[in-house]
Amino acid sequence: MGIRVHILRYGFLTMLALCLWWTGSSPALAGETPTGTECLPLHLTDSERNSIQTEDDPKDRVEKCLKIGLLRLAQAKEAIQNGDYSEADVSLETYNKLIQYAYGYTRSLNLKDKKKDGIYRTMETTLRRQLPLLECISRDCPDGASRYSQTTLSQVKGVRTQLLNYVFGADFIRAEAVNTNPSDNR
Repeated sequence: MGIRVHILRYGFLTMLALCLWWTGSSPALAGETPTGTECLPLHLTDSERNSIQTEDDPKDRVEKCLKIGLLRLAQAKEAIQNGDYSEADVSLETYNKLIQYAYGYTRSLNLKDKKKDGIYRTMETTLRRQLPLLECISRDCPDGASRYSQTTLSQVKGVRTQLLNYVFGADFIRAEAVNTNPSDNR
């Protein structure tokens, strides 16, 4: 089992490195509109992948990612209720990668600030609505049963924080935690 874990870990790192390398040589750096298909999650069905790829308008593409992501959250919730934690992991990993894809895709576009701002607002409000479900999934999952519940929660909160900072200014929410306990301020 130890060898299998190492193979999976190094395979994941290799895929991540390839994805980052591919993104670094993407059309977005050449000033073209990126297709963004190179980093779509592997566990998407063909119909889900095609529905994202066929969207030409960036806002529609991001909204499609968010809708598919919500379906994956619902699948994760159902899998956890049924005790199928490996299926929940796949759904949570796919959800997380969809959110990361949508955010990275939007950041790579050469759009006017007003249009990009609208997409960021759409993403932020959708994530704000989805976070309670994600927190419920994380809370319902026994410790150690799901590898992705806490990771997905923290990464999606991080994306939401970045979106808020983009829309409302760089210092709207500080990345580091603010100490709110008055007894610690001695």
